[in-house]
Amino acid sequence: MNGERFDDGGHGRDAELGGADAAGFGAAGFGVIDDRVLQRYLDGELSAGHAAFVERRLSADAELRARCAEQRSIVQLLGAARGVDRRAPAGFTAAVVAAARRLPDRQQLERADLTANMVRLCRRLLMAAALVAGAGLLWRTGLLDAGHAGTVQAAPDEVRREIERMDALLIGSPAAGAGAPQTVRPGGAGGGR
Repeated sequence: MNGERFDDGGHGRDAELGGADAAGFGAAGFGVIDDRVLQRYLDGELSAGHAAFVERRLSADAELRARCAEQRSIVQLLGAARGVDRRAPAGFTAAVVAAARRLPDRQQLERADLTANMVRLCRRLLMAAALVAGAGLLWRTGLLDAGHAGTVQAAPDEVRREIERMDALLIGSPAAGAGAPQTVRPGGAGGGR
């Protein structure tokens, strides 16, 4: 051995270098060059003597050459990735801050939510009122009798006359006032209520 020592980066695994048959690098033992040593070789961090030793081993060992080629391709990919401009475009931060300032604050969101809930409640109340009013009209005209729920209690000609009378009341025709208000009752008899 020529007494040359290999510094593995302060990891406490120095190995003596000799000729081509010298003890190898790394923790794996005699004659083995580990991936860390290959990486340092590819990064150009080995001394000239150590680099020459690795090159001799690369020329003699096909498996080591394959590992070295794989590491070299990884280094090249990482180098290419470093060259990509990853900076945000000009004005990006200002645009994001401006957009964030345009967003509604918490109080505005709460008011909008309260308004939406009130509108929803009003719609439900109006629907319920419309249903009650419709049922009341049906009952008042005699078309819906509580004793015979779900059945029509008037003949078609009586329904037509009652619709005409109600239309006349809505329009304000004097012909509507000629007769007394009538309600259609079960059995077809009309009369005041």
